[in-house]
Parts: sequence; C-alpha cells; structure tokens
Amino acid sequence: MLGRMRPIPYSYPAPSSMQAYSISWPEAVAADASIPLARHGYLEAIARYTNIEPSEGIFAHEFLLSEQPELDRMLELVHLFPGVQEELVPRLLARTQAHKALSAFEANPAALEQNLRKVQFTWVNPFLLEGELASYLYSYGLYNAFWQHHSAREARELARSLVSATLRDELEQTVAFKAHGPWGHWFDPHSGTDRSFLLLDRKTRMASLFCFSDSD
Repeated sequence: MLGRMRPIPYSYPAPSSMQAYSISWPEAVAADASIPLARHGYLEAIARYTNIEPSEGIFAHEFLLSEQPELDRMLELVHLFPGVQEELVPRLLARTQAHKALSAFEANPAALEQNLRKVQFTWVNPFLLEGELASYLYSYGLYNAFWQHHSAREARELARSLVSATLRDELEQTVAFKAHGPWGHWFDPHSGTDRSFLLLDRKTRMASLFCFSDSD
C-alpha cells in the first residue's frame, strides 16, 4: 500500500539525495502512449488559441512507471528534498525508455538530460497545481488570447478537470513539476510562452507530460 505524502519524514535518516535510492532507471518506464488532445478540454483550449498547428504546439504523452520499491519510496519523499527534486525529471525522461518518445526534443539521451537539467524542472506543491495550470491557460495566446473570450473561472474549471482526470484529484498521491522555457528542438524558436508540466500519480504509476509552445 502506498504511503501518504507526509509533511515531514517518518524516519531518520531520510534519504535526501537521489544517489541514496537503488533505482534501476533503464527499467523505470514500462510503457508509454500519446495522449489525444480530445481527452482533455484543457488541451483543446490551448489548441484553439495557439498560432501554430496544435500538433506542433502541444505535446502530450503518458508513461507507465514500473514497480520498484525504491522508486516508490523516492516518490513518496521527493517533496521534502530539493536535491532529489532536481534529479527526478532529468533521470526519468532521459535515462529510461521515455527518451524514445522525446526524439523530437533531442535524440541523444545524454544531451536530452543536459537540456532537462538546464531548464530546471521545479516541484509544484499539489495544493497549488490547479492554479498554476489555470494561470497559464488564462494568459495563453499571443494575438487571440484565452482571456479575451473566457473568464478566469473557466480557466480554473478546465485546469481542475485536467487534474481530476489525470491525477484522480488525489493530492496525497500527486507528484508534479513545471518548467519555463524550451529544452529541445520541438519548441518553436520564436515562442516566448514555452511551458512544460509533468504530472505523476503514484497510485496508478502514470506520469503525464504536457508541453506547450507557440510562435510570434
């Protein structure tokens, strides 16, 4: 049974570095699949206000994590330790089979990991995640923006729906990260609104990656 997200470690010494966990990263991702835009109203809203083709400005993919006790333990404690947080996304996306789905960003796994480290994915408090997504959607669009046609409440409702569908609205089981800026060739070179979100449900073992770009 998965433990709840705890505000403090339940035992000492708690492993505060990624090196302390015996995780087999090459086997950490068991399967992956593309996420269709029609699955989430949030993605459809982004597609409606992008200046480029939705297929070029929205990347949505999910990764099923393998069953590893050490991986589970790390995910239960990652919110406590910045040193673990800064390592999770680069390792998960570049050292596992996930990198094969990210060839449009960078085909070389080592270079991909360096790009991910440079952009610095940061941990998002699950209690604030809905607001992060809603704020991005509300301000999205360069010449024809979401906020010009919809209310902040609508942005919040679409963000809430995405969180509910992706993470089952279980805050205790949520691990989330965000990044500002490009970290690969996939992002449009003229975009100033590049954003990425990695949403992970510890219970279902599903990690969903959403990346957004645009063009001026």
